[in-house]
Amino acid sequence: LYNSWQLIWNITVTSTEEYPHFRPASARRGFVHRNISVLPRQTCGLYTHTQFFHSYPDGFTKLLSNIEGGDLFFTIVINPVRIIIGFSIFMTHQQNYANDRLGIFSFERVINFIKCWTNLRLRWVEPARMASAYFARYAAEKVPVWSNPCDDPRHAKILPQPFNCSEMPLPNMLVVGPQKTGSTALATFLNLHPNFSSNDPVPSSFEELQFFGGPNYARGLHWYMDQFRSKIDHLIVFEKSATYFDNPDAPRTSFALLPKAKIVVGY
Repeated sequence: LYNSWQLIWNITVTSTEEYPHFRPASARRGFVHRNISVLPRQTCGLYTHTQFFHSYPDGFTKLLSNIEGGDLFFTIVINPVRIIIGFSIFMTHQQNYANDRLGIFSFERVINFIKCWTNLRLRWVEPARMASAYFARYAAEKVPVWSNPCDDPRHAKILPQPFNCSEMPLPNMLVVGPQKTGSTALATFLNLHPNFSSNDPVPSSFEELQFFGGPNYARGLHWYMDQFRSKIDHLIVFEKSATYFDNPDAPRTSFALLPKAKIVVGY
């Protein structure tokens, strides 16, 4: 998908409301993948089916209450990504710009309401400039944090049909520890047991995956799972990487993908 966006349409910026999860909305973040900036998007109460004033769910009064002091108003005013300079990213649909033009109506009305009742100074910038400014302020978000799509019902619904969540080739144990503490010997002995198995060796990194917090992390979730695809029949599947012990990114990224994994620390 990202390759097609670049090659066919030369897209450099998009947005999502699903990263890392849809809820809570305050925890949505951005990332950069294959030179495409993905900004955190908020919802505004307009959808493909909201095309006319008379058929808006719960009536026109509900639409106005959402704009004037309601969810849309507070989403902008108390946007969590606001420290001196805030970023509010919304998306409406083509249908909202046709028919009764609810998209134009809603945002013109909420902007006027904010100008009337707050001291916020609103500015509009092009998407590319918005992405540049966002990641200049939140540079730590550039690298995406991989998580298990099967752990989020909304993500699981959009997985390809052959994707089997009951057979996710992911480890359920990590062996960590600094260099020269016997972790390689421990992994070797564990692999002798019929219920244990580890990842396929990676020649370029001393047989270790060095995924979390390392250069292989950019290869993505599918690359990581491919290292365990022949091991899923074992009771305990583990990986051992000495680089995880003192890497500041390893705890955060490993917990995001393997929140229930057991951790064995050698020292």
